[in-house]
Amino acid sequence: MLRSLQFTANAMYSLLVVCIPLYFTELGFSRLEIGSIYSTGPLMAIVSNLLLGAVADKARSLRLLLGLLFLCQIAVFLALAPLRQFAAIAALMAVFYFFQTPAVPMVDSLSLLAADRLGRSFPSFRVFGSVGFALCAVLFNLLYDEIGPGMVVPAGCLTAAAALLFVPFIGNFQANLRRFDFSELWGILKQRKTVVFFVLVWLAAVPHRVLEGFLSVRMQEIGGEAWVGWTWLASSFSEIPVMLLLARYGHRLKELPLLSAAAFFYAVRLLLLSVIDAPFALIATQLMHSVTFGIFFLSAMRFLTHLLPDQYRATAQALYVTVWVGLSGLTAGPLGGWLYDAYGASVLFLAGAASGLIAASGFLLAHLRGYSG
Repeated sequence: MLRSLQFTANAMYSLLVVCIPLYFTELGFSRLEIGSIYSTGPLMAIVSNLLLGAVADKARSLRLLLGLLFLCQIAVFLALAPLRQFAAIAALMAVFYFFQTPAVPMVDSLSLLAADRLGRSFPSFRVFGSVGFALCAVLFNLLYDEIGPGMVVPAGCLTAAAALLFVPFIGNFQANLRRFDFSELWGILKQRKTVVFFVLVWLAAVPHRVLEGFLSVRMQEIGGEAWVGWTWLASSFSEIPVMLLLARYGHRLKELPLLSAAAFFYAVRLLLLSVIDAPFALIATQLMHSVTFGIFFLSAMRFLTHLLPDQYRATAQALYVTVWVGLSGLTAGPLGGWLYDAYGASVLFLAGAASGLIAASGFLLAHLRGYSG
């Protein structure tokens, strides 16, 4: 049930990155407007993840909150159907992101707790999220090519409903955890090690947000609209073997050097995209997702387990997503859209590469200064 929930919860991400940018382009929105809409997601991620993550840990109510989040996602998609005006859609998408951005982190929190309780590895659960994203990216792309923008609302409703179906069957893995203590949590969060980690996560997340927000638009621009889904399929499937390898051998390696390597490959990946103007070459660069997101995500999750105890698991995930999605998205969304409109895709990708390179240097320096877990 938990693996099925991973599959369906991550499928929603594929709809957001594959079809929603094309949907907004079809409505006549500019690159800046699309970037601005995507920036509402990070803004809502900051509020909703911090609020709901703390509530989930305090009340030990991850399952109940997940059910409510998926129900609200369905309601918002239904309200989106008749809208065509930029202001109305931007406002409604902000509401949608309030209910969408905490969902996958909460599923990851349940997976981490389940892995500890059941004697499994976290990647053995999380890999099904990658499969769900990859397969649904192609499926949604094919449906969009066949049906057009009219498929977005039904696909969103059905995806959220499918995730909701599995929630009642998930075990309560928070039942035996120690009480939530805000003073202890605050003491951990203000440590220099914690602050440095989250600042570097923000810098490494900027190139990821650039890819997520503008890759589909770039593919459409160079004549590869029909291959957008395959682009994301290549990236998602490439991370699966890396996740499985890290599940088996990752404990032998320190997290901060792995995070440095992943951030460096983000820089290389965006540097390549800045000079590519052929759809199939762009798809080939997506295979680097394995050594960027695949390594970064699992290594960051491992490092978080050193920073925060299990009773703060949802809060830890919320903080991570607040930075990974929220702060980085506020940086890459409007600024990225402006750079794209004013100077073109190449300058945007170069800016993302620079951010990744700074993050890589920072993680390596942190490791050399003894910040490793």
